[in-house]
Amino acid sequence: MVSVTDTEFCLQFSGSPENVRFALIEICAQLRTIGVPDDAVGTAELVVGEVLNNIVEHAMADQPDGLIDVACTDGRDGQLFTIIDDGIEMPGGKLPAGIPPEVDTELEDLPEGGWGWSLVHTLTRDIAYQRVEERNCVKFLLPKVA
Repeated sequence: MVSVTDTEFCLQFSGSPENVRFALIEICAQLRTIGVPDDAVGTAELVVGEVLNNIVEHAMADQPDGLIDVACTDGRDGQLFTIIDDGIEMPGGKLPAGIPPEVDTELEDLPEGGWGWSLVHTLTRDIAYQRVEERNCVKFLLPKVA
C-alpha cells in the first residue's frame, strides 16, 4: 500500500527479503516522483536498504508476517524518513553505535558484518530510535547534497 502527496509518501509491507526489494524499488520511484535528485535517491536506497534488511534479518527474523511502515517527507534540509516495524526491540533499547569494524588486519581476516550501521550513521543526520507501543521507530534525515 502506497500513499503519496507532492512532498511525502508512505509505504506499508510485510517483512520479508522479497518485500524489501520491492519496497526499495517503490521508494526510489517515489523519491524521483517528488523531485529528489538521482544521487540522493541512490544514497536513500543504500541507507533505507540497510535499515530494512537489518529489520528483516534481526528484528523480524521469527515473524515474517510482521509489518514495516516507511514514511518519507521531502523538506528544505533533505528527506526525513520514519521507519516503524513490529519486530523485537533493539538490543539494549538503542541503536548500534555505528563504529566500523577494525580493518588493521589481513584481507582474509576482515569481518563480513558490522559495516551497515556505520554507513547509516555516516550518511544520515539526526538519527534516533525509540520503542513505541511494541513497535520500533527509527527516524533519520538524509541531508540535501550541496
